[in-house]
Amino acid sequence: MTPQVIAQRCAWGNGVEVLVRMQHGEGRASIVKSLNLVPLEDGMLIEPTMRLDPTAAQVLIDSLWDCGLRPSSGSGSAGALAATQAHLEDMRTLTFKLLKTGTEAPETKPR
Repeated sequence: MTPQVIAQRCAWGNGVEVLVRMQHGEGRASIVKSLNLVPLEDGMLIEPTMRLDPTAAQVLIDSLWDCGLRPSSGSGSAGALAATQAHLEDMRTLTFKLLKTGTEAPETKPR
């Protein structure tokens, strides 16, 4: 059994609510009511707050995405990739038209 971590926008305000639940079988589930902070002491063995399997982690990511949250570093964003693909397709079209007509590409000024 792995916990489910689900996020949603707060009904009132600008925050994100997080629910942690565990399904125990048909009609039986548990939820996490609160988290307790424990002072960190020198040499203390640290265990993660929880472990998620890949499916549960994907549910968390998807629910955060549904809340409108995106990765801070947009280097892998779908929007940037789509723009690059569209640009490449434009360049292919232009190149093949120029090759077919035998004309030279217009000179461009450096920026």
